[in-house]
Amino acid sequence: MTYKPKEEERPSLTKKTPLRIIPLGGCEEFGINIMCYQMNGKFIVVDAGAVFPDSSMLGVSSIIPHVKKSFKELGKLKAYIITHGHEDHIGALPFIYRVSPAPIYATPWTAELLKKKFIKYGVPTKDINVVQVEQKISCQPFTVEYVHMNHSIPDASSVFIRTPAGNAFHSGDFKIDRHPDNPLKINAKQINQISQVGVDVLLTDSTNAYKEGFTPSEYDIIKPLEKIMSSAPGRVFLATFSSNFARLKTIFDLCKALDKKLVVNGRSLQDCLEIGQRLGRIDEIEKTIVRVEQIRNYPHNKLVLLVSGTQGEERASLTRIATREHKQVKICETDIVLFSARAIPGNEKKILHVVELLKKQGAEVIQPDAKRQIHVSGHAHSEDIKYLTKRLKPRLYVPVHGSLSFLNRNKELVERTFKDMHTLQLDNGEVLEIKNGEYRKAHQRLEVERLYVDQDSNIPMKPHTLRDRLESGEHGYGCVSGVISRSSKKWIKGPEIEFFGVDEKPVMLRYGAKLSLQLKDELKDQNEYTQEQYKDYCQSFVRKAIFKKYKKRTKILSRIYVV
Repeated sequence: MTYKPKEEERPSLTKKTPLRIIPLGGCEEFGINIMCYQMNGKFIVVDAGAVFPDSSMLGVSSIIPHVKKSFKELGKLKAYIITHGHEDHIGALPFIYRVSPAPIYATPWTAELLKKKFIKYGVPTKDINVVQVEQKISCQPFTVEYVHMNHSIPDASSVFIRTPAGNAFHSGDFKIDRHPDNPLKINAKQINQISQVGVDVLLTDSTNAYKEGFTPSEYDIIKPLEKIMSSAPGRVFLATFSSNFARLKTIFDLCKALDKKLVVNGRSLQDCLEIGQRLGRIDEIEKTIVRVEQIRNYPHNKLVLLVSGTQGEERASLTRIATREHKQVKICETDIVLFSARAIPGNEKKILHVVELLKKQGAEVIQPDAKRQIHVSGHAHSEDIKYLTKRLKPRLYVPVHGSLSFLNRNKELVERTFKDMHTLQLDNGEVLEIKNGEYRKAHQRLEVERLYVDQDSNIPMKPHTLRDRLESGEHGYGCVSGVISRSSKKWIKGPEIEFFGVDEKPVMLRYGAKLSLQLKDELKDQNEYTQEQYKDYCQSFVRKAIFKKYKKRTKILSRIYVV
């Protein structure tokens, strides 16, 4: 569904009504980027991201913001405004939209990703509207203008939000790609026009605030990749992020130029190329790309394999190749494996494991470093941040998208560079109020909560449900069951006691039988207990016995009935 913008309307609200800006995620943390802009009991949401769990969160696919209570406090939801299609900006949207539906606005590439994601989770796509850069969306009292930005995914944008109380420029993820070959530089004219309208607050990406200079261009890695691919004695395996279409297009174009065949192995990589083909960003795929089953038909030095698995993911194609589980592809001593991606913090051990397995089989492994520039970031370095800030001339600067130290660094960078510029730091749930060129942190603070998406059912869980799951994994669980006669107070059946995940099964069978006899003996003189008292006593008895023997707080289910 393509959105056709109406003419901009400025709502007639009193200037005493402040614009409130509230992060529900993405401040003092990486991921879960979600920002609310509220005025006069109405609000819009910019991005709705998720973050991947750590290895201790068993059975969880992602962590998302729990916004039901916050949204109710903020008033009427007018729209979701999406800056780009990375998971930390759209991963939570299907779950949040299902509970709080509203129109969704996104650029073409982002809209395609959203539709695919919504279909996967069985969520209707009717509210996904496609917008183009420089278009204005009127959702009173907000007017939102999309601004093209460079990033590591197509159609990334900043948004300029205008209200009667003040204007905000929300950068999203960005960098300033000034390479002469880049046809999609930021629109300096549009940025200048926005500056002239006036920016009360600029909220800017902090991900690479520690890095000096400008972020290198995607075009800077073409020659290093070409040099490796052209001189390779055998096959070249190239692992990169599946969302980075520019990188995929670079590899595709190099294969065409070098007369090599490209094998794409990984569902997410194939999806990315399919979207590129559907949107007219890449053509003549069939002349260059071959199926993995066809690799035996070509000499090794004529093959490039684009594979998933930059982070050592267990089921990714590169990991399966490294562990010799891949059915069609086995490593040879003439193979070169390139990691054209950064290591996400926390994944270093998994990546190292894959690298070691590949080297053990004789492959040469090349990772990004100062000598071989085979990966560039999509996030702003210090000079990119200064470049945007200088041109927008905001009255107030607010760093977002990063942990505390990164927010501090971003804030300090601007304070050093622009002596007279005001800066302010927000934590999740804090409320920034802007009115008539003045700003303050409100006393009010919204509660920030999280949900945990089950990897099998895709149903979000509350923290206590996850806690029960993790405790069962750590301490095991047990069940005491039985039936007692109401009249005679004797056991009709049981008690039976079973344990799972505490010790070896034969050991626990014997121990359960022993405890059953002890419990029966303990209860033989208790003639006045109600059913609930029997349940509580049995549960407490077994729990204490397990703790005494194993020092574990095992969860015990009690299924005792009096009939």
